[in-house]
Amino acid sequence: MSSNTTLAARLRHFRNDKRGNILMMMGFALIPITMAAGMSVDYGRAARLKTKLDAAADAAVLSAVSEAANTATDKTVCERAAALFDSQARGIPEIAYAKANSITLTVGSQLVPVNVSYVGATNACSNPIGSPSSAANRVVSLNYTVESNNIFGSILGRMTIPVSGQAGSEASIAPNIDFYVALDTSPSMALPVSTAGITAMTSTTGCTFACHTNKASAGAVKDNSTFALNKSSPRTAMIGVNSITYIDAANTYVYTGNKKDCVTSNGKTTCTTDVNVYNSDGSYADTYWYTRNKGIVLRIDELRRATSDLVTTALTEAVRNEANYRAAIYAFDYEANFRRIQSLVTIAEKTPSSTTLAAGIAFQATANSTAIELAQLDDKTGGGCPKTGCTSSNRYLFTSFKGLLDGMQTTGVLPAIGGNGTRSMGDTPQTILFIVTDGMSDEKASLVSGTNSLGSDRTRSEITGSLPSPSGNTHMGKCQAIKARNIRIAILYTEYTAASIASDEVNQRTYVTNRIPYVEGKLRDCASPGLMLKVSTDSDISTALSALFRKAVATPRLVR
Repeated sequence: MSSNTTLAARLRHFRNDKRGNILMMMGFALIPITMAAGMSVDYGRAARLKTKLDAAADAAVLSAVSEAANTATDKTVCERAAALFDSQARGIPEIAYAKANSITLTVGSQLVPVNVSYVGATNACSNPIGSPSSAANRVVSLNYTVESNNIFGSILGRMTIPVSGQAGSEASIAPNIDFYVALDTSPSMALPVSTAGITAMTSTTGCTFACHTNKASAGAVKDNSTFALNKSSPRTAMIGVNSITYIDAANTYVYTGNKKDCVTSNGKTTCTTDVNVYNSDGSYADTYWYTRNKGIVLRIDELRRATSDLVTTALTEAVRNEANYRAAIYAFDYEANFRRIQSLVTIAEKTPSSTTLAAGIAFQATANSTAIELAQLDDKTGGGCPKTGCTSSNRYLFTSFKGLLDGMQTTGVLPAIGGNGTRSMGDTPQTILFIVTDGMSDEKASLVSGTNSLGSDRTRSEITGSLPSPSGNTHMGKCQAIKARNIRIAILYTEYTAASIASDEVNQRTYVTNRIPYVEGKLRDCASPGLMLKVSTDSDISTALSALFRKAVATPRLVR
């Protein structure tokens, strides 16, 4: 057999032999399978990067409608939002990103959706209106397009995968709102607002807060070098055979040295010059009067100023938000003394009229007056009695949240159902109950399902009741009932401190001090979400109340 015949036979055998064909097919198929798996990894990476970029876009657009952006121009918030997105995008190394051509950002309002546009080439926002726009009616839109760098796709020449997204934010059209301001005027609001004031009171009077009573003990305030009284309008006069000097316009007076307090003991009489300070009716001046004389600022003073300053804040926000605001003032201390100081009146409008401006001025005058005054103890009748209606069952019970919350729900105070504040026919303003308090309840425990303090029917603790299902007669149950009526509750917590009770009996002081850590949390539960702020000693109550007001009127939301 020739060699040619043998070679032909072998080729025919090889052609007809089908063993091992699967291995060859797998070898050819392995390349596209590997590339497909690699591309799926690239697409998965791109999806994860989009999640990160979406979060960055959300943060950027929300920053433009936040409370902090309320006073900034559209141009400013546009540039801030672009910078915020840019800083976060640059922190993602897996993308090809250029700020100049990756962002489209616009800022406007419901009426003018595009007022300012971001121009990447110049890294600036153009066409500003030049005046502040409010977060309450601002509309923001951000679109981005970047490239996700491929790992496996680059082998095939597919270097990147495009990733894009968009985010938008807007604040609801600002609602018209009625504010019911309820001020705690219990004796603990006679605490000085500053550390220096507390030190002055303690070193001079021996008591951290100012006692407001019609029966201050003899010597509570003296005309000597320790008290160093201010004698603004000294005038002399006579009481019987004794000469006196009036030391202020309220005819508070001191004896001018010839009146003697004489005490006889064991047949021996000892006389000392009377250096006590007297009110015009002959009663002893209390340490509350002393703070007035020395200009020591108390929390009750700051409550007046903060309530007055609220008008200025409301006027500014009403113009920015194109909304109308009304306000009323109430005060509470012991249960029977819940009272209205100022009825509901328009204090600010989107276009203020002369009538509204005059009403605002009158509101401020009321807020700054002694209409907002501390509860006074009637110690002539009995220790710890309220000035009127003293009974054995209401002594020392000077902070009744039951009186406040029940009083606010009576007919003619809060509405039966709060409105939505829209301009729609038949709708009414939103309602917000503003409470300014140190949060320490002091009332009958049996009436509010509270725990007796030191064996007596008295709370001396944080407000009663707990979420999620407080009973109806607890403070928390009453808070829930008000909120169920579509009424928000905002609380400014003027922090209760151990200094408030430094002069109490040891057992009471210990008991109340142990309750202080629970006060803030309970007030936060009573308040609507996000509407509780705390202000401490040496902080400004007016600034805090204005901040709480702005927080209540700003309502940004994220849209897609």
